[in-house]
Amino acid sequence: MAKTTHTFEHESLQDKDAIINYLAVISEGFAKGHLQLTNEEDDVTLTPQGLARLKIKAKQAKNHQEIRITLAWTAEQEGKTDDESSLKMKAGKSKKQLKKQPKHKTA
Repeated sequence: MAKTTHTFEHESLQDKDAIINYLAVISEGFAKGHLQLTNEEDDVTLTPQGLARLKIKAKQAKNHQEIRITLAWTAEQEGKTDDESSLKMKAGKSKKQLKKQPKHKTA
């Protein structure tokens, strides 16, 4: 008996608030073990569980920045996690961005 594969793809231009919302929904779905993705053409329900493979790829060029986040898992995936200390992430402004901001005079 052949296994059925369901595929979902979506690409659109969104503002920062919409992206934040999408990431929050993905995070919540991952935490709850149920994530449904739907658009006009596709529909897929994922059930994250156990260990998941995390892949992050980021690019920074003069006029283009990009981050790709991939999460992958199988129902049977168990075992020991990789060393968490190798990945460090921080949100907020970089030192370079802080230096560029004009200083405000206070009275």
